[in-house]
Amino acid sequence: MHSFQKYKKFIPYSDRVFSSIEWCHWFLLFNVFISIIISVRYILNTNYSFTQFATVYQIVNLLGHLWFVNFVFFLFIPFPLAFILTNNRIYRIFCICASVLGQTALLIDTQIFHYFKFHINPTLLQVFRDNSDYHTGINFNFLYVVIPILVVVEIVLAKYATHKTNKHRNNWITTACLSIFISSFALTHLIHIWADYTDYQPIIVQDSTLPLSYPMTAKTFIAKNDWIVLPSVEGSNTTSSDMKYPLSSINVSTSEVKKFNYLVISVKGLGYSMLTQKYMPFTTQFSKKAQLFTNHYAANTLSDEAMFPFFYGISPQYYHSALVNSVSPILIEELQHEEYHVRTFISNESQDKTILDTNTFSTIRERIPETLKSDKETVSAVVSFLEKINEQKSGSAIPQFLYVSLANPSILKNESSKVRFTPTITNDEGKLLSKKLDTRNVETLRNAYANSIYSTDRAIEKIITALEGTSFKDNTIVIITGEYGFDMGYRSLKQFGYSGDYTFEKLHVPFMIHDPSLLPKTYEFISGHEDVAPTLLETYLGVTTPNNEYSTGRNLFNPVSNSEFVISGDSRQIYIVENSQITRINRRGGLFLTDSTDNQKAVNIKMPTLLKAMRQLNKFYNE
Repeated sequence: MHSFQKYKKFIPYSDRVFSSIEWCHWFLLFNVFISIIISVRYILNTNYSFTQFATVYQIVNLLGHLWFVNFVFFLFIPFPLAFILTNNRIYRIFCICASVLGQTALLIDTQIFHYFKFHINPTLLQVFRDNSDYHTGINFNFLYVVIPILVVVEIVLAKYATHKTNKHRNNWITTACLSIFISSFALTHLIHIWADYTDYQPIIVQDSTLPLSYPMTAKTFIAKNDWIVLPSVEGSNTTSSDMKYPLSSINVSTSEVKKFNYLVISVKGLGYSMLTQKYMPFTTQFSKKAQLFTNHYAANTLSDEAMFPFFYGISPQYYHSALVNSVSPILIEELQHEEYHVRTFISNESQDKTILDTNTFSTIRERIPETLKSDKETVSAVVSFLEKINEQKSGSAIPQFLYVSLANPSILKNESSKVRFTPTITNDEGKLLSKKLDTRNVETLRNAYANSIYSTDRAIEKIITALEGTSFKDNTIVIITGEYGFDMGYRSLKQFGYSGDYTFEKLHVPFMIHDPSLLPKTYEFISGHEDVAPTLLETYLGVTTPNNEYSTGRNLFNPVSNSEFVISGDSRQIYIVENSQITRINRRGGLFLTDSTDNQKAVNIKMPTLLKAMRQLNKFYNE
């Protein structure tokens, strides 16, 4: 001991610091490779399969980002510590311990990502703390094996770093590795700037794959200044996933098939609060003769995606995967197998293609597209079709499935000759009002919405009246629902037309099933659009395969247990809708909660609910 202290005092302070930093450079390099190996698990646990260009970006991002994270760790902890701990042995022991802790945290985060598809964050830690008495089922037992191995590896690498340091000569390996890592880091951000500028989704969706990843964007950096002309890349601008839907083959008991006709009427912008005698007198009276679900929620507030769960029976987050992989819904497939004549009548003023045009009904045999410019044309076409098949007496011979989509409430359009609620605005003014909304015209906007709802009620009445005049009225199931609602609160009216507003008012929609063979009944448990397909398939189309093999919903007439929540949202946001709160989860795992009055609250979501929701969102992806 005395000889060591005697030797130590003859080593200059600057040399001891330099020796520690040089050793740490080598040790850092080795830990970068360990981090990269561990982080490969993030890529393996993503649900996307990418284009070749996006795959190259994925590799470059992995190399550059993991080097940068380790470098920042070195810059803030080992580097300044080298000037304080001048005893090299103690310094190296500290660095080994810090590295083991850091890599262990990375391992834990990969496990969290495996279950939740987002990373450890303060809100998630709060959820874990609030549910400390609940057994999550997340398996961390692998750490008992991995951590001892990691300790041994770190010690061996520390010894090897000491060996490389003692040689005191330049090594081409470090130069080459450093060049690759720095180039990868720079290239990652340059590619992402281009992807953000061109909205290239296969790269953008990777933003939150790796922890602490915040790549540069272009919208305010390049696009605004037009500094450079960005190139284009050939190939699809959408991501695809290895989606397996259904999980097993669909079995049908022919003796259980009930040959009803179906008339489905969905309305864009129809909220549950409007189902009253004041605004919808006919539909309200009709609901009293039907199976009425008073706690039903839409899955999305986008016109193209809102009815996706209705036909597929799965959460809206699968929308893009189903579209890219050309997956057709089980409900439509089974209707085809039962020789149903499927017909669509969709109001679409812009005539844009929607999921209903390109995917949901793409497999219909002898399809006659009926995408009309207005609700008036749509109603007229439906009424004419009902009268035609009634005259031909084919309604009972060939089973019919008619889907009618009305859009007036979503654009504040009133096609009635009467104006019931005043003061109001014209149809053309409704399209522009959102850009100049203030407290003076909120009332006119609300009245315009009420008038469009009243006009839609008259449209529904015309369709149902036409059905009542047919010979097959007693053999037809009528379903009426809202595709999504309309928030009448002033805060949301200021964002009129903004589809990303997920509030109770906008998600809570009417839903009723009129089955002539059933007595009227009201259901108060929470339900959603993904429950419709399994309900129809099991109750009427004779499907005996358990609904969890092809749906994230359940049979509303025979639920094994009442659902605690409904999942809404899209590929960017997840909304877990419960009876009294909506929890929003963004791509990076941030959790935000609002109550039924649209006021933000502290997050108090239950861990079982969170885990169950995440399992639903990953259920139909191949592991």
